[in-house]
Amino acid sequence: MFSNPLIDRYRFSALRPKQLWVFIVIYFVAVVLLLLINASLFKYQQVFADKQAFFRSVHYQLLLFMFFMLCLLGWHNTGSAIKDEIADKSYDFFRMLPLSAVGKAIGILVGKNLLVLLLAAITCVLLFVFGYMGEVSPLLLGQVLLLLASFTMFINFFTLLNSAMLAKKQQKSSGMVGFMLLAVFLLPYIFSIIMSISEINSLEKYSAYFFYFKMPILVLISVIALYFSCWIFKGILRRFDHETEALFTRGGANLFMFGYVLVILGLFWSYLDKGSVQVCYVYWLVSFFALVAIPFGSRRTFDKYVEFSGMISGKMKSQRQNFLALLRFSNLSTWVPLFVTWAVFAVVAGFLSGQRPVDILPVIMVLFSFYVFILFLIELHVVYNAVNNKINILLGFIAMICFVLPLIFSPILGIETLYQHSIVGFFGEMLGNETIMRVEHSIWIVNILLCVLPVYFIRKRYLYVLTVRQNMQG
Repeated sequence: MFSNPLIDRYRFSALRPKQLWVFIVIYFVAVVLLLLINASLFKYQQVFADKQAFFRSVHYQLLLFMFFMLCLLGWHNTGSAIKDEIADKSYDFFRMLPLSAVGKAIGILVGKNLLVLLLAAITCVLLFVFGYMGEVSPLLLGQVLLLLASFTMFINFFTLLNSAMLAKKQQKSSGMVGFMLLAVFLLPYIFSIIMSISEINSLEKYSAYFFYFKMPILVLISVIALYFSCWIFKGILRRFDHETEALFTRGGANLFMFGYVLVILGLFWSYLDKGSVQVCYVYWLVSFFALVAIPFGSRRTFDKYVEFSGMISGKMKSQRQNFLALLRFSNLSTWVPLFVTWAVFAVVAGFLSGQRPVDILPVIMVLFSFYVFILFLIELHVVYNAVNNKINILLGFIAMICFVLPLIFSPILGIETLYQHSIVGFFGEMLGNETIMRVEHSIWIVNILLCVLPVYFIRKRYLYVLTVRQNMQG
């Protein structure tokens, strides 16, 4: 692994003897202070019932310390890698390195965190020692370390992906002051959570269901975090290999959507029995988030439309065939199938909760009308951003009017159902219903009417692309 030139480069920087001994001294002073404070509380304040309670408390505090190093310090180190490359004007050199995308990703993730990983390894030894003396269950310790490892991967992978996606917009900023303030603010809450968990007896035996499979809850959380970490890592590799492409391919977007709703359904499965309509609605809301998020990661740009129009020009016999081909290539043809995937799982959840098709389909129809309107706003941004780079402000204002005004005017005008014309109000009504929701058909009718104008402008831009390409070749 250390043959990776990026790891080598960061190793020379992070593990220089003059720098290394400073951090090692700070680390051991912090650990000794932690032990002295706890020993004082044990001897003079009688905070702990016995020696086992003392060692157990130190064990969980070291666990908190390890969490801080791996997640928070790792998050800062990983997120600063590409920022530093840009600030040092070496990002182009980084892009041209004769390394695969996997090599670059591992080089940053491991190389930037070598010191953190070294200190975490030392802490892990101390965890085992104090856990043994505090009679902490080895099974619990193993599950907690698995959870910590999976969560660390998730945080660091996500940070690197976000940094890679915003590479062109980043500027030199250590962010250390903000990072330390965040750490100081969060530490008391994290500490209280860790200590509360430590007081739960036999936490390792707490189980949860995933479909019909029963497993320890800590293991289940770890597996889910690892699953999504794999997707994030795949996104990192795609960003390094194809900087100008969308984060998701067409097939990748649909596959991720399928996996996402399947995982969420697995978590809700044991709660979706007859009469659990409200649980079903919660599942619909949680799974709906991906529908809105995925389009932002799978957008093809207007330049890609122009490029594709050149590929099909001359192959089609008519303008109508060219338009249909461009429509099949467009973002809309990728995004609409996402809803189909969501709807299939939503219907399954609805049946499990005891709903009939006549109860399920009206709600899905309304949600589809909201979703299509959102898609058209996103696509308007894609096709008009080249004309006016401030179009996002206008579209954001339109979205705010459509989703906020019904919530404001509903109590003012005294029309109780008006707030459901906002997707926020509609989901609020769903979650507040313990029985089957009755849908006003006017909601989806209004949403369809709102889509007419966006469709007109989107079609106009599609035809513009085809006309310009035809004139260029004519």
